[in-house]
Amino acid sequence: MFPSTHLSLLEALDSAPRREEAWRKFHEKYAPVIHSWCRRNTFDARSAEDLTQIIFLKLMRELPRYRKNENGLFREWLKTVVLHELIDKYLRPRKKEMERLGLRFVEPERLDATAGSLAEEICDREETLGRQLQERVRARVKESTWIMFHETVIEGRSVRDVAEEQRVTAAAVYKAQMRVKKLVYEELDHV
Repeated sequence: MFPSTHLSLLEALDSAPRREEAWRKFHEKYAPVIHSWCRRNTFDARSAEDLTQIIFLKLMRELPRYRKNENGLFREWLKTVVLHELIDKYLRPRKKEMERLGLRFVEPERLDATAGSLAEEICDREETLGRQLQERVRARVKESTWIMFHETVIEGRSVRDVAEEQRVTAAAVYKAQMRVKKLVYEELDHV
């Protein structure tokens, strides 16, 4: 769910005496939303986390210039910023892979009018392809291998915690990650 946006918080981001506290509140409020958007559009938790941090760096530069009357609703403006960064930093470098998967690549100039529908289309198509890919790869490995991969790469849990939970060494978890990633790339080559 998207948090409600108070203009006073946005104004405080540019106010010297309240800036630090305002950024802390803004981050606390919007980081989960931005991370969720990034996570739905990236393959792994680390990429989503990296992209979230990149977006916050951009927001530190861009937010002081946001004006409700000029830029429209904050939610739509924020989605546009996130989607531009998603395309520039994550999707554009993977354009050829996307084309092989049958996903449509949309240039950033065309995002403003289609921000909501583009996000939904990317999520829906990637989610469907991702589920199919996961099912094919999962069928090719032991359940324990899949669990170790899923918990560390998809869910972003630490190797140490998963190793303890599965009663294996950290090396076994890394080996499971490599095996599944290799199979993912093999499956992608066949799409």
